[in-house]
Amino acid sequence: MLFRSGSPLTLPAGATLAAAQDPVIVSPGDLHATGNPDLVVGTGNGQLLDYPGTAPTGAGLATFANPVPVVSPGGPPPHAGPATAVALSGGGVALYQIASDGNIWDASQATAGGPFSSWTQLSTGGGFTGSPAAVQGANGQIGIYARTTSGQVEGATQPSADAPVSGFTVVGGSNVDLAGDPQVVLLANGELVMYAIGTDGNIWGTVQTSQYGPWTNWLR
Repeated sequence: MLFRSGSPLTLPAGATLAAAQDPVIVSPGDLHATGNPDLVVGTGNGQLLDYPGTAPTGAGLATFANPVPVVSPGGPPPHAGPATAVALSGGGVALYQIASDGNIWDASQATAGGPFSSWTQLSTGGGFTGSPAAVQGANGQIGIYARTTSGQVEGATQPSADAPVSGFTVVGGSNVDLAGDPQVVLLANGELVMYAIGTDGNIWGTVQTSQYGPWTNWLR
């Protein structure tokens, strides 16, 4: 689950983060296995920094240590939207983001608190925007979904983090133009439900007809 800040946030050394930097708190599962949620921040040059979570204050407010790079230098072009974090069944965390080239990239830990892999490009041809949604199913596969610049959602599956994905295909048909990023819920039976806001301002949803199967048309 991700919590996004809508106002400036002051951190160690007097650093102040604006909403434009897309700060998100990663939970469940922190990047350093301390038991405290971390804060992942996009920098001005499009990279990701991690402010490790430390013990909360007596009032229950989150506190953070000085930042460290999430992934080694290099990798994708500058980010174009917030990163999405997925707590993996093995204890690590996978990060997904859309870069300025319009493609989806990922990086992950093998174990909680371990180092991150280099960034891996998952899509080709660009055309994605906003923040992707990702969820790991019971069999370990990861579903990755993102809104396109044409107002649809495309998705693909990944056998494990950093692995090649299946081809991206349209989810839910093209009977609605979407303005909001997709949100995905994993049901107890292993199927997925997806919600997004359309250009008409209404909430639309689609559901898989079977686990890892096709999706219904969007319903308002």
